[in-house]
Amino acid sequence: MKRKIMGRRGDLIIRKVSTEYGCSEAGKSFEGNNGTKLLHERGIKAPKMMKDIFYSLCEAVGNEEEKIRKLQSIGFIHSSLMILLLRLDSPAGYTCRITRTKMLEVPSQIAQFGAKVLPVIMLAWKAKMIVKETIEFVEQKQYSENEEDTDDQLQNL
Repeated sequence: MKRKIMGRRGDLIIRKVSTEYGCSEAGKSFEGNNGTKLLHERGIKAPKMMKDIFYSLCEAVGNEEEKIRKLQSIGFIHSSLMILLLRLDSPAGYTCRITRTKMLEVPSQIAQFGAKVLPVIMLAWKAKMIVKETIEFVEQKQYSENEEDTDDQLQNL
């Protein structure tokens, strides 16, 4: 029996209906910034998934260059109580740029929780806003295409 081709699979995919906007990789333990699992997920696995997501978003906006420049896909890397956000965009030409935040930690001690958790919440909020803006941009494009199709159909009656 042949195996079905599935593409890359992450631990979490951020999607709305069938359009994907981001991904996440998670690990139960943190081996430091140079741990092999973190290096593999941060440097190879998540960026490849993000690039696939970005290319599907490019198709959703009709591969128009000025619209592609406004698209972004995101990726989270979770490792124990540590979190990192990756952003992928295409500023010029065929190149894709990945920017990453510094590694943030959700504190395990209640005394440190108030001071250290705010940057983590802000990181999640920034990611949400990136995804929200991208969804609005992609759906605006899809809505205008549907509106033009409806106008064409009405004119052909």
